[in-house]
Amino acid sequence: MLNHKRIIKIIENEGDLTKLHKWIVNARREQAQNVESAAVKRLVEVNALTNHGEPNDSLVLDFWKSITALEFALSDERGKTIRLARTRQKIKRVGVRQTLEDLAMSSTPSEGFFCCEIGT
Repeated sequence: MLNHKRIIKIIENEGDLTKLHKWIVNARREQAQNVESAAVKRLVEVNALTNHGEPNDSLVLDFWKSITALEFALSDERGKTIRLARTRQKIKRVGVRQTLEDLAMSSTPSEGFFCCEIGT
C-alpha cells in the first residue's frame, strides 16, 4: 500500500461492498489508517444508498449513513455482525423522520449516542 493517494481515489469510486471490506482488512494489516478511513467512509456511503428509497432527501441519506456507521462500529467492536433491528423495524413502521424525532425526544440516550466517531 505504498501509493495511498492513488488507492484512496480508487476507493472513492468503489461501489462493491465486498471489495470495500477487503480494502479495510488490507489497510488494517498494513496499518494504513488513511486508507482504512477512506474505505470505511465509502462503505458507509454505499451501504446507506442501498437502504433508502429517497435519493433526493439528504436527511434520510444522512440518517442511513449514521445507522450504517453505527452498525459497522458495533460489528467491528464485537467481532460479529450487528444490526439495529429495533431501529430498522421502527423505521418501517413510522418512517425516518418520526424515528429521528423519537430518538431526539427520548429521556434516555440510545446506545449509538455514545458510540465512537468513525469514518470522518
